[in-house]
Amino acid sequence: LCMLEEVTPEKPWRAGGQPQQPQPQETGPRSWAAIAKKPSAPDAAGAAKPAAAAPSAFTAPATNAAPAAAAATATAPAPAAAAATAATATAQKGKPAVQGASAQGKGAAARAGSAATTSTAATTATTTAAGSTAGKGSGKSLIPAEMLKYVTHKDTNYNPAGWVPPRDARYFVIKSYAENDVHKSIKYNVWTSTATGNARLDKAYAEQNGKPLFLFFSVNGSGHFCGIAQMTSRVDMHKQSGLWALDKWKGEFKLRWVFVKDVPNVLFRNIRLATNENRPVFNSRDCQEVPPEQGREVAEIISKHNATSSIFVDFEFHEQEEAKRREQREARLARAAAAAAAAAPGAPQAGAAPPSS
Repeated sequence: LCMLEEVTPEKPWRAGGQPQQPQPQETGPRSWAAIAKKPSAPDAAGAAKPAAAAPSAFTAPATNAAPAAAAATATAPAPAAAAATAATATAQKGKPAVQGASAQGKGAAARAGSAATTSTAATTATTTAAGSTAGKGSGKSLIPAEMLKYVTHKDTNYNPAGWVPPRDARYFVIKSYAENDVHKSIKYNVWTSTATGNARLDKAYAEQNGKPLFLFFSVNGSGHFCGIAQMTSRVDMHKQSGLWALDKWKGEFKLRWVFVKDVPNVLFRNIRLATNENRPVFNSRDCQEVPPEQGREVAEIISKHNATSSIFVDFEFHEQEEAKRREQREARLARAAAAAAAAAPGAPQAGAAPPSS
């Protein structure tokens, strides 16, 4: 009998007396299928060892983390891939949706990201035949009670439950340049538009002869409608209140806000207007009329949408901005009055000597 010398790393000899060839070192991850196909090395007695059972999860070497992560993603089963995708989405959810928003549109821009985050899920959950979402009414939960103290009227029964748009109503889209103008509209129950827009609304209101005329409000760049108001008077073309962000607006009419809530544009993407090159209703121009059928669809979506925010969330901010602007306007008017008085005939000139007695 011949003695078989034990094969060790220090003595790389097989039983037959031949030197063992060095095995190449693997630097990257390998699939378990490849590992299972490789024959096991014989033990000291010449018998092949059984292949080790594959563990439940493959751990890549710490020095090769990036390729290992790619391989794990490529070979992961569907639940694991879904979990990885969800983790990536969660990590990016905290990024702001709108960058560089102006002070006037600060509230609408900040709320746009929140509305857009939930709109896709809401659309998937409950979609009507028109492709729009209809959820439960939001009621007064969107209207903090402490914010109502700033409203100068008593028409504060916002977001009524079970509201149905009248069949004989007409509808127009209002595009505001700044959200603080919408704040003043809610606070004082008034509005104004361009000279052309005011004339169009005044004509439509007169033609209605007491029938309702509703306005769908949206702030430019906000990504959502912010409510519905009903026009309640004709336009006073000559009134200039000084309420608005730009002093150029002339004319004013009264209205009553019915709904105050943020409703994302995505819910209206299937409502297109033939009168506006078949574009979605949210791409309408200021004072663009919406045909009755599409107008009722928009009104129903806004009334039934289960909103999570409204302009009232930012009412305190707009109150502070209004106070600053009022002070600036009063100072500007005082300077203008002083300059006019100084330029009046007979006014003493600055630096002139007093008359001798």
